[in-house]
This record gives sequence, structure tokens and C-alpha cells, in this order.
Amino acid sequence: MIAGFEIGNTSLTAVFSAIFFLTVPVIKKSKYGFDVHCPILPGCNSQGNTLEEALENIKDAIATYLEMVAEETKDFKVYEVEVAV
Repeated sequence: MIAGFEIGNTSLTAVFSAIFFLTVPVIKKSKYGFDVHCPILPGCNSQGNTLEEALENIKDAIATYLEMVAEETKDFKVYEVEVAV
């Protein structure tokens, strides 16, 4: 279970428990396999011998990354901000 904190009345545990669809580009195919990363999560990278293995591994890396962020920030007060672009 992922540690949670609140945004208003919404627990981040609930947010992190949702299903995410993230763009995961294949960075490089080499004789060693496939390297992939999730650009929205800095430092979240993985690899695999096949494309299918690399994609399964990045799913695990993303889940681990989100669990780590939730644990490290469990006592933080969180605010929502709006940014105009």
C-alpha cells in the first residue's frame, strides 16, 4: 500500500492508486537489449532484453518510483496550484 497525504479532501493514496497511462519512449535498441524511460518521472529508467521485457520492467520502475515519492513525502503539506501556459 502506498502511503498517502491529502490534497484538500483527496488522499494522494487514492490518486497514486489510479491507473496511469504514461508515454514511455524506447531510448535505444542495442545488441544488449532495449533501454526505456519515463520522462515525466526524472530518473525513472529501465531496460530489457526484448521490447516486451523492457516495457514490463518500466511498469515496475514507475510503480516503485511512485511508492518511493509517496513514502518520502508522507508528512508534507500539499497544495494545488494553477499554472497558465
